[in-house]
Parts: sequence; C-alpha cells; structure tokens
Amino acid sequence: MYNYKTVVMVGDGATDVEASPPADAFIGFGGNVIREGVKARAKWYVTDFDVLRKDLDHDESDIDDE
Repeated sequence: MYNYKTVVMVGDGATDVEASPPADAFIGFGGNVIREGVKARAKWYVTDFDVLRKDLDHDESDIDDE
C-alpha cells in the first residue's frame, strides 16, 4: 500500500525499544522522562523533538554521495 522500505520507531518506553526489530531502527525519546534502560539501548537518543525534526528535515543536497 505505502511501499515503505525502512521503518523507524520513536519511543520512550521499554515496549517501544522492543519494536526494533521488526522496525529497522529505534530512536529513544526522553523529552518527558529519561528512562536509563531505554537510553542505554537506543543508538540515537534525543530529549528535544525539535532537535530530532531538524536532524531529519533535509533534502537530497544535504546528503554526501559516496
């Protein structure tokens, strides 16, 4: 239906971490409360959603060709 190739889970709890896999990646969020177990298991952890949005908000010219 949507033909997504990558699924990224963003969450702040232990059950959110468990969603990866099947999600391809997990981003931990600690904007409301920092849960050390979630933070420890997340490869990417943010406490401000605006930081996450700005990091994800780019166009093709921001990506280096390798």
